[in-house]
Amino acid sequence: MIMTYLRKRLVLWSILFIMPFLILFFIEMGTRVVQSFKVGNPEPLFYGGAELHRFLFEDTDEILRKQGSFYVQKDVLKREMFDLTRGDLYRDQYYTFKQKTGTYRIIVFGGSSVYSVTTSKSGSFPAVLESLFNNLAGQNRYEVINMGKSGLQSYDIRERIQPAAFRFEHDMEIFYHLSNDYFRPDIIEQLPNSFLNRINNIFYRLSAAYSACRNIWTRNMGKGFITEHLRGQHKQYYDNVETMIKAAKTRGITPVIVKQALDMKINSTTDSRYPGFVEIYEQSLLSLDEIAKKYNILILDAANVLTHEKTSAEQREIFYDIVHLTAKGNAELAKIIYTGLVDETTQ
Repeated sequence: MIMTYLRKRLVLWSILFIMPFLILFFIEMGTRVVQSFKVGNPEPLFYGGAELHRFLFEDTDEILRKQGSFYVQKDVLKREMFDLTRGDLYRDQYYTFKQKTGTYRIIVFGGSSVYSVTTSKSGSFPAVLESLFNNLAGQNRYEVINMGKSGLQSYDIRERIQPAAFRFEHDMEIFYHLSNDYFRPDIIEQLPNSFLNRINNIFYRLSAAYSACRNIWTRNMGKGFITEHLRGQHKQYYDNVETMIKAAKTRGITPVIVKQALDMKINSTTDSRYPGFVEIYEQSLLSLDEIAKKYNILILDAANVLTHEKTSAEQREIFYDIVHLTAKGNAELAKIIYTGLVDETTQ
């Protein structure tokens, strides 16, 4: 009788423990199905109560904006209209491989923040930087090529974009990228496919729909797994940046690092989707200082100027979201780079 009683109690308590997770699971799956019908997105980005609230009470346009539909321009130029044996198209503009006499040419590498998916081409910081330089009194004509492309990681730039840039005669390369190497909504799904990590992912996703469970799981288990993954990403990022700097210097091109500015108030160390991201971000910025010192190159701290030196109201005007800048933010970033480069050349 005692064993039967204990078994019943064990079954009861097991059911009571499992039921909340099953309920949360069906809520999340139902949310994803409804989301796909509402905005036509087969992979909804819902991981918790805040996202569910936004989905239920905000209109479709706002949801799409927050999911990253920042594009304001389409690629309408046809490459066959241009002689691609002598040049190539970047940011809807044709550039010849050969540099014009008397022109100082700068190439900017990065992701969507360089391309500037939140503004027109003229509002991107490479375009504003070119205007600032060309307003200088003097004979030199400056040309800044925007080689930014949405979603690029440092590996992509190292393997594809920088080699493509070497086809162009140019004097300087500016590196402004970081977030794409780490900042992914599906970062937990990029973990090694071990059994332990699979179990961790299941409970982590479920607990994200319930704040108390989420915080407990983050502090005790989830954060450790993901932070370990981010550390691996950080090493790859460091190696990629160092390789690109050496490649530029070998060819007599001046490399310049600009620390990418992020609005970190949107994120936090306890965020269920990006635990450990803030620490890795700050560590990576310090690594960029290390690389700049090692190779004696200029590094500009846009991350500090656009975040720590700004009030909350000012930051709301320059950040479109955690990663992308508004037109005003792009203009301020261009001014930071312009001032830093001018100061360096006049020393």
